[in-house]
Amino acid sequence: MTIKDITTCPNPLNGVYNPTDEMKYSAGYRIAPERPAIPDGFTETSCVLGDGDGVTGAWVQTVRPTADIEAEQAAADKVANLPRWCYENAFLLVCQSHFGTLEKRGTAELLKKGFEMMETGTPVAQVMGAFGMVIAIDKELTRMGGDLWWDSVTWHNDADAIAGAQTILGVA
Repeated sequence: MTIKDITTCPNPLNGVYNPTDEMKYSAGYRIAPERPAIPDGFTETSCVLGDGDGVTGAWVQTVRPTADIEAEQAAADKVANLPRWCYENAFLLVCQSHFGTLEKRGTAELLKKGFEMMETGTPVAQVMGAFGMVIAIDKELTRMGGDLWWDSVTWHNDADAIAGAQTILGVA
């Protein structure tokens, strides 16, 4: 039987208008005591009204350390997003290799940089290789994050994301 707060008891209850308290108790309704406080550093994961003494219910509360919950959420976030993080870091590392900072650069700036490289004597094959890498990264990020991936690209200071980016770029 599911225990419910007596204040939520319907009227009529099982066809009886203004049911007596005994009828409410037998239908699983209880007087809910004050809900227990959550200790500092903990998060409530569930709290249900238990049978108690048959008249007054008893809260059955489950709490977990907030740090544990946050760590699990961060780990799940990492598992779900690590491939994208690797490619975002790879893109920013390409930008850093050509501009000196991890700041994201747009197509026009990258194209201009390519022409500057050719004007200073950089072999065309090397420039084309760099553009090929940018195009490959763009293609993967578009597949993973949609056409607007560039709007939210950011550096991920995560050892696995950095190592993955280096692998993508062939420097690991």
